[in-house]
Amino acid sequence: MPNTNKITANEYQQFKSFLEETCGILLGEGKQYLIVSRLAKLLRDEQVSDLGELLTHIRQPGQQRLRDAVIDAMATNETSWFRDQSPFNVLEQSIFPQIEEKQGQIGYRVWSAAC
Repeated sequence: MPNTNKITANEYQQFKSFLEETCGILLGEGKQYLIVSRLAKLLRDEQVSDLGELLTHIRQPGQQRLRDAVIDAMATNETSWFRDQSPFNVLEQSIFPQIEEKQGQIGYRVWSAAC
């Protein structure tokens, strides 16, 4: 398993750029521990020794599966729909009553682009 001491500043910058360019994930400064924790299993499974070697592999043609696996490992897969209750409270207590007052009782369809 790699450790943060093996991630050079250059590798870290290259990996941050890869994530931002390929999938829009912005990795802040000092997140080497996150890379280590999220990629450790992938590096073992792929028999890759460190982040530098991984960067070499994902840049090669025909490595889309590996690039996708790296992105999947680094993405935060939060699926809790109701994790932030306040927007739903505003809809229920303020917006829907205002619409009903003006237009009468109607059905609602809500679309969330973030989902």
